[in-house]
Amino acid sequence: MPSSSSGKRHYLNTQNNIIASSIAAVWTQMDNVVGLSASLQGVYWSCTTAGAELSIKDASGEVVYKYIVDAGLTPSIDQIETPITVRAPFSYYDSLGGNKIILYGEYLDYPD
Repeated sequence: MPSSSSGKRHYLNTQNNIIASSIAAVWTQMDNVVGLSASLQGVYWSCTTAGAELSIKDASGEVVYKYIVDAGLTPSIDQIETPITVRAPFSYYDSLGGNKIILYGEYLDYPD
């Protein structure tokens, strides 16, 4: 997988892209990293309420990830089969709020 020019990897699942308790029903920016490309490889969302929705959009405003909880599911990491190339910063929409959200992947052009 590509990484920065120094070979050091810069992962998404740092404090910048971890939300401990999400805000309900409003698009909210997740990080303060602007303009970098990233490979989104997975998403963790702690919600277990059937019908609840999580969406993630990138800097372009395009929704790049959407998940609706099915009845009886437990929280886990949704691994994205083919990683999605996106541009930071990221925003989330959690229909219920109060959930933990973690983005997994890595920045592709992080300046060292």
